[in-house]
Amino acid sequence: PSSWQRLLSETIDGKLRTGELDLRYNPFKATQNYYSWDPTIKLHVLKSLVEWQLTDSLVVRDLIERYYSKTDAARRRDGPNPLEVAPLGYDSKKRAYWHF
Repeated sequence: PSSWQRLLSETIDGKLRTGELDLRYNPFKATQNYYSWDPTIKLHVLKSLVEWQLTDSLVVRDLIERYYSKTDAARRRDGPNPLEVAPLGYDSKKRAYWHF
């Protein structure tokens, strides 16, 4: 598998060992190709990756702590919450356009 799939497999193995992932097995053991996984498994792993970033990433944790340690007035003065995502705009068919 590609390097990102290998890294994801190693991450899943580690999180399974520590009990931080609610799966019975590493999906890469059943198939070496992420693209052939059941969508439910993909969604579960994606959700877990997001949760790990929010709890384990020092950069994300610092951003959260700095923003929420301010008073409401200071938050309003400093601008929008850096963690909120809002669409850039909508087209005539009411499709939202995003930038991350």
